[in-house]
Amino acid sequence: MLEVGLYSGPAFTAMDGKGRFSIPASMRHVVQASSGGQNRLCLTKHEDFNCVIGFGHSYQQAMRADIDREEQLASARGEGYSRAAAMQRKFGLLEDVPFDEGGRFFISPFLKKLCGIEDIVFINGSGDYFELWNPHALIATDGVYDALKLAAEFALEEWEKNPKNVRGSK
Repeated sequence: MLEVGLYSGPAFTAMDGKGRFSIPASMRHVVQASSGGQNRLCLTKHEDFNCVIGFGHSYQQAMRADIDREEQLASARGEGYSRAAAMQRKFGLLEDVPFDEGGRFFISPFLKKLCGIEDIVFINGSGDYFELWNPHALIATDGVYDALKLAAEFALEEWEKNPKNVRGSK
């Protein structure tokens, strides 16, 4: 498998006039490296949280390896395992999305609706992938790292300080 960097750090982006969001440059380089140098991004729903995750193409192989490992462990314990259900969970909503040289990309209307994403997104680098959150949803979600919630609150406050970013003034 292709060895690439890890996604780390917080970022914040607002939807542009064409409905696109931007991948931070530091994360964009990781996506490109794990997508064979192409400007291609995989997006899907997080399995545990109400957010979208993004990653380069090579991570799909790690996702399949996770399914193989889960299946082997279940077999060793004498338990049943539905590979088909696991494949649906991991790959059923996965979208292959192009992005331009500035890192701008579209989140499908379905994924936006599913995860409550509107016009602003808090991005959290989470190692193998990065998370794209409605910042209000992240702050309200149980089980999320408290410091991450504070980072989202801070980014949201900074964004709202700019009068052109206040809802209804666009």
